[in-house]
Amino acid sequence: MKKIEKRTVVCLILTLILLLGVGLFVVRFFLNGGSWASFAANRHLYNSQGQLSVGRVLDRDGDVLSWVDESGSRQYYANQTVRMATLHAVGDPNGAIGTSALVAFADQLSGYNFLTGADNPFGQGNDLYLTLDARLNYEAYQALGGRRGAVGVYNYETGEILCMVSTPTFDPADPPEIQEGDERYEGVYVNRFLSSTFTPGSVFKTVTLTAAIENLPDLFGRTFTCTGWDRSRENRPMMDLALMTYRPERTSTSQAQRVAASTNFFTSLMEERDTKKVCIAGTSCGLVCTIRRTADKIGAAQS
Repeated sequence: MKKIEKRTVVCLILTLILLLGVGLFVVRFFLNGGSWASFAANRHLYNSQGQLSVGRVLDRDGDVLSWVDESGSRQYYANQTVRMATLHAVGDPNGAIGTSALVAFADQLSGYNFLTGADNPFGQGNDLYLTLDARLNYEAYQALGGRRGAVGVYNYETGEILCMVSTPTFDPADPPEIQEGDERYEGVYVNRFLSSTFTPGSVFKTVTLTAAIENLPDLFGRTFTCTGWDRSRENRPMMDLALMTYRPERTSTSQAQRVAASTNFFTSLMEERDTKKVCIAGTSCGLVCTIRRTADKIGAAQS
C-alpha cells in the first residue's frame, strides 16, 4: 500500500507539472502566437525568396506602397523616388530592416488570429495603413540631396508621424548587391530616425529656456546690450554674438525678443548659477546638473 501511495503522489506531482507547463504554453501562445506565426521560416506567409507574401502596406491617403502579386512576389510603388524615400518605413523584400512595417507588423499583415492562425481562409492578409504621407517622404528625400541623415515630421497633437526618411537608402524593387565595406551603403539597414542618436541641436532650446525661466526669477525683466562679444567670464571673449542672430540695428533687446536666438544665449545666463548649484553626492556641477534635471522633468531625456 505504501508503494502505491508513493507512486500516486509522484503521479500527481508529474500531472501538476504537466498542467502547469500546458497552462504556461497556452498563455505564451496567446500572447506571442502572432510573432511565432510570422517567423520567416513559415511558408504559409513567406515565399521561397523569404519575402512576406501576404498583406498590403498603404500610406495615410490610401496609396498602396507595397503589395503581393498573383505569383506571390512582393511589389512596390511605381515611382522609384517614393520607393527609396519609404524604404525604411515599408521595408525591403528580404526583411533586413528590422523596424520596417513588413517586419514589425508581419503578424498584423498576415491576418493571424488566435483561432485560425496564419492560414486565414477569408483572404490573403490584411491592409496596414501607415500615418505617413508618401508625398511628404518624397519631398523630404529630395531635400536631403544625397546626404546622409534623417527627416521626421509629426503631428504634435495626435503623435502621428507624417514623414520619416532615412538615408542612405536603395530601391527595394531593384535591391543592389551590397558588398562588405561599401561606404555608399554604410548603415543602410538602420532607420536613422528610429534607431540612431543625434546631437539635439535647436530643439534643445526648449530645455535651456525652461531651465532659465525656472532658475532666474528676474529673467523677463532683463535687457541686453550687444557690443559684439560676450565677456561674461573673466572678461574674456567667449562667443561672437552673430551666433545669437545678432543684428547691428538692434543694440538693446528684451528677453522675449531673444526666445528665437541661440541656445548659447540661455546657457550663458545659466552660468550665473554655476557656483551655487549642488548636484549628486554634493558635487558642484552647476549648469550641467540644472539642465539635466530640467530635461528629465519635461521628458526630453527619454529615448
